[in-house]
Amino acid sequence: MVDTPWGASDTLRGRMLPPGPATPPEDVARNQRERLFGAMVASVASRGYSATRVTDLIELSGISRRSFYALYPDKEACFREVVEEIVVEALKRADPSDVPAGEERARQRFQRLAAAVIEQPAAARLCLIEAHAAGPEALRPVEDAVAAVEKLMRIRAAEMPERAGTPPEMIGALVGSAIEVVRTRLRRGEERELAELAAPLTDFLLAYRPPPRPLRLGTRLPTAAPETLAGHDHQERALRAFAAVVAERGYENTTIEEVVRRASMSPTTFYANFAGKREALVAAIDNAGAQLAAAVVPSYRRNPDWPHALRAAYVTLFNFMASRPAMAHLVLVDVYAAGPEALSRREEALRSLRQMLEEGRRRAPEVSDLAIEAILGAVASLAYRQAREGGARSLPALAPLCAYLSLAPFIGAEQACAVANGEASSGGTPEQMGEAGRERELVLHTLNRLGRPADVEEVSRELEAPTAEVEAHLEALVADGVANRERGDEGGTRYMIHMPPIGEEEWAAMSQPERERISQHIGYMVLEDVSQSVKAKTFDRRPERVLARMVGWIDDQGMLELRDLHIEGALATMEVIERSEERLRGKGDRGFPVRAVQTVFELPEDGSASES
Repeated sequence: MVDTPWGASDTLRGRMLPPGPATPPEDVARNQRERLFGAMVASVASRGYSATRVTDLIELSGISRRSFYALYPDKEACFREVVEEIVVEALKRADPSDVPAGEERARQRFQRLAAAVIEQPAAARLCLIEAHAAGPEALRPVEDAVAAVEKLMRIRAAEMPERAGTPPEMIGALVGSAIEVVRTRLRRGEERELAELAAPLTDFLLAYRPPPRPLRLGTRLPTAAPETLAGHDHQERALRAFAAVVAERGYENTTIEEVVRRASMSPTTFYANFAGKREALVAAIDNAGAQLAAAVVPSYRRNPDWPHALRAAYVTLFNFMASRPAMAHLVLVDVYAAGPEALSRREEALRSLRQMLEEGRRRAPEVSDLAIEAILGAVASLAYRQAREGGARSLPALAPLCAYLSLAPFIGAEQACAVANGEASSGGTPEQMGEAGRERELVLHTLNRLGRPADVEEVSRELEAPTAEVEAHLEALVADGVANRERGDEGGTRYMIHMPPIGEEEWAAMSQPERERISQHIGYMVLEDVSQSVKAKTFDRRPERVLARMVGWIDDQGMLELRDLHIEGALATMEVIERSEERLRGKGDRGFPVRAVQTVFELPEDGSASES
């Protein structure tokens, strides 16, 4: 027996109206719909949406097949109307119109929704879990309700001085966080815990304040590169093909026939590795979790302190996902349509991210387990929406907001904002940056030395370092804007030095730590170039070479004049190189490589004043 908003499942058949002309047709139709609604909730609670058949609904409700099809063309249409009815009634019950506007109204709204979930868990599961399997149309009433709540919260936030300027994405993340906590309790069958969790959860979420300065949500994104299906064995190739098909068709519409066709393998080979679609899904989630951990954990561990380590983890996480869009879509979006088991498996696969957050409790033990769950829910909600609406390749833009949401409860809004924006970073020389900085500069130097695009394996061989760690550093260089990706001739991803000219306005808009990081990368590449040239005895081979170092004391006007002079020289240098390359192409000649370096910078007042 399953309790539904339309009565217990074992009472639905007995609610049939007496036949005859005394009963108006509209009353009969309403009675039949309500019995079907209850049957839908009960059947989905027992079997799941995908396994529920029209026959099951007819059996539970007691209406005839003819009557069902007179009301609905198919199961999907009936399901959509059930979702709409549940959502409308839930919003009515949760409306705290008797409470003055403000934070207390928000608390009351969530507590009343929690009470409704506890009272009707089967109906709540249908809307928050099973609706994903039924497709976008079935999910729309839930999404419209969430959008309405977010809009109301944005209006209220704008009216409150301490919340004015809260980014809409942040409000969406906090609403999504609450939904994820409820969904998790429903998935585990622990919805009664919401009675005690509702108050502390809303208090935690309402304690967030907008970042004291704008977050850099417009981060430059990695250059897109088509995803390869090549794998090191049959299983890997099948899983990549599986993720690609699921991203295109959705989990419910994915067939093994299409997967094996995309993977260029026989069904026999597929079934030698996986028992079926469900097993392939579980394996794909596990595989994704292992790859994400291999990329993210080294980036996290090799940063000098916990806040910057967590920010680095998000940068690497989202950059890696952007490089594997099919995998990202499966883990962030399609997993919801696959049901509770898949969501549980994802939670396990991403356990390393939770462990990273739990490290923060050493400095702020007052932050509860519920708070960590809420933070992870906010990140999951943001990533789901970004991947679904903007595509997986847009995920790197989330890193600053996710870092802020994750750090603010531990270190405060001011410091969290600075770290999220890349400020207050260690900077300096590789020795000052620690092991992670030294390794990252070595990766950059290797790309510079190769002088051409190279894949992860090639850079790893050059450095004799693990591929996962090298890939994490390469992705961090992409995030810093000094490296880029492209697709290789035989598939796969190759990386190359990528330092496009930065305009004066863009450069001025960057924080000093951002400028320092870019200058540091360029400076060490210049040192690498000079070192290679001196070692190979080519530095002084040509008498035309120029080496000059001038020192002096200037005012602000002098700095502007030197800047303009160097910019003109840089532009003229680029024109000379372009003309020379054009001549070389005409002659079919390679020429020889050069480096032209121009810089002007301020020294500390106790700097040396020697000339050469």
